[in-house]
Amino acid sequence: VHPPRGRRIPEALERPRERGQVCRGWRGLLLLSVAWTTDHQRPPRRLEHLGGLELGGRIISSFEALTLDRVPVSAIVLGGGVIGVEFASVWRSFGSEVTIVEALPRLVAAEEPEVSAALERAFRTRGISVRTGVRFEGATTLDGTVVVRLSGGESLEADVLLVAPDFVAGAPDGASLQRGRGAV
Repeated sequence: VHPPRGRRIPEALERPRERGQVCRGWRGLLLLSVAWTTDHQRPPRRLEHLGGLELGGRIISSFEALTLDRVPVSAIVLGGGVIGVEFASVWRSFGSEVTIVEALPRLVAAEEPEVSAALERAFRTRGISVRTGVRFEGATTLDGTVVVRLSGGESLEADVLLVAPDFVAGAPDGASLQRGRGAV
């Protein structure tokens, strides 16, 4: 029960606009918007730690990915943390061809190695390509696609490039976080 690749997502599947809003999704899927991150957590438009990569057009962050009106036919996900694997899984469920590129030796590296191994096996079974231990060199938009250059001279091509580094959680102004026995 998936919308066809490259087709407009039905209106009922569009992102709920308010926190807590419930709407009926495509073919009865129930969607619930629990909480959306605030604007102060948006990534900068130019990512210096990725060689000055500029977001825009077909090079998007998770914020733009939430507002896409079409399911990409193919996608490269740069970052194998929780954000990247979530989008990869959702897009693959909708029929997209997905490749995850992660510089670290395994997906979700902050989790236990057994979790990473199980996730990689599940992704292989579902047809999600996983490239770990590979460095990102750059990306260009060319003729309606994105070409991603990797270390070793290899290139990948897709409709969109999702730049999905994991963000460090921050506290809103005036709030503080304390680590300890149950204190937050």
